[in-house]
Amino acid sequence: MRSVNLSDFLRLDWRSLIAVFSVGVWLYALTQTAYVRVFEYFEGLPVDPRSIERTSGFDCLLTGWIAPLGALQSPEFGHPLPPGYREPPFIGIGNWSLANIAWYANLFWGWNVLRCLQGQSALVLPALCGVLLSGTAWQTAYISVFDDHGVATRSSPGTAIYIWIFAVSVPLVIAALDLVLLAKRGRQP
Repeated sequence: MRSVNLSDFLRLDWRSLIAVFSVGVWLYALTQTAYVRVFEYFEGLPVDPRSIERTSGFDCLLTGWIAPLGALQSPEFGHPLPPGYREPPFIGIGNWSLANIAWYANLFWGWNVLRCLQGQSALVLPALCGVLLSGTAWQTAYISVFDDHGVATRSSPGTAIYIWIFAVSVPLVIAALDLVLLAKRGRQP
């Protein structure tokens, strides 16, 4: 019976070190606030702290795969956001938010990270798909999860979204570096 060593699976080179960095950043994003939900805010009135809920990156990881069923919609249905919260542009088709499919960037990212850990290059097309999908999470959205007692809620992206987008972008950087190195090698005699 042949034993399997970790060194058979992992090839430590610059790609794998950058991929490990990406995994660390991705894990850190899980601990941060991904979305801030504002339940009831009316312009001109102070914000009631009980009306604000923070969703962690870990919560998004656990539940994001089911989002395409239509939980996220256009922010036009929700109350306005309180002062201090930014309102990025809405990206969607009709009222259906493209943020519903952002979670699937994790699949492209994970596949490329595994390739890099095995000493292979990240592939440009899957890495680009992951970056484009992750970018859709950067928007304000109305979330209808039937727990708002009929009050329209809005969610604004938090710190974790920006950190996560950065982590998911790392395989694209690895693929670009590989292409640059390949071009340089091709020019040398």
